Amino acid sequence: MSTSSSRRRRQRAARRLPNRSGRGRFTFGMRELWEYRELLYFLVWRDLKIRYQQTVLGISWALLQPFVTMIVFTLVFNRLGGIQPEYHVPYPLFVTAGLIPWFYFNAALGKIAGSVVANAGLVSKIYFRGC
Repeated sequence: MSTSSSRRRRQRAARRLPNRSGRGRFTFGMRELWEYRELLYFLVWRDLKIRYQQTVLGISWALLQPFVTMIVFTLVFNRLGGIQPEYHVPYPLFVTAGLIPWFYFNAALGKIAGSVVANAGLVSKIYFRGC
């Protein structure tokens, strides 16, 4: 009898707890991100090792790719096309200022999509508050 009464008491106490999940559809908790920083570090390190393990150039490809693209853009658009930046900035610097964010955004979006699909089992086990 005491077991069922204590169970009812716990259920009543649980009903009185405030519901914090109504703050919004998605909340980005920096504290939680900081708590799981080691997991994030190992996931990123694993992806970097796998990506550059079998390449001849290794991680230098990440630096070489925007540089070669900047040279091609400069030759095609500046030299052959005659396009000049408005603010009298050297054209290679002008192109690089646009290419670096573009390469970052493109790579990040591709990696995010691939990582979520590859780790679907891991993502399905995480408790998402407020969803």
